[in-house]
Amino acid sequence: MAASMLCFAGMDTITKFVVRDHGVAQVLFVRSVVFTAFAALLAYRTQGLWRTMCSKRPWLQAGRAALAVAESACFVLAFRYLPLADTHAVGASSPLFVVALSAPLLAEPVRLDRWVAVVVGLG
Repeated sequence: MAASMLCFAGMDTITKFVVRDHGVAQVLFVRSVVFTAFAALLAYRTQGLWRTMCSKRPWLQAGRAALAVAESACFVLAFRYLPLADTHAVGASSPLFVVALSAPLLAEPVRLDRWVAVVVGLG
């Protein structure tokens, strides 16, 4: 886990320097191509690529993908204007927002143990 976090931090550091001279769409394209190659290889090895790509609800899957692209674009754009540590601090606080909004928006019960897990994870 520590090695993967180091890789993500390294990728974000490189992205911060690259996004100064290139557009957000270009940076997202390169990041997505690399990620897709790794994800396709993993999917092929576990369940088969075609089986993994088939969805029972393709419109929901497409909407989720569009939201993920928008989130990634905002995150990469933040690297251009904010310090790297501030951007990661905002990103690390996202589980707090997910837990806080899951009760009113999704009507999911949020017990104390989930709050403790999120706070400990943030720490």
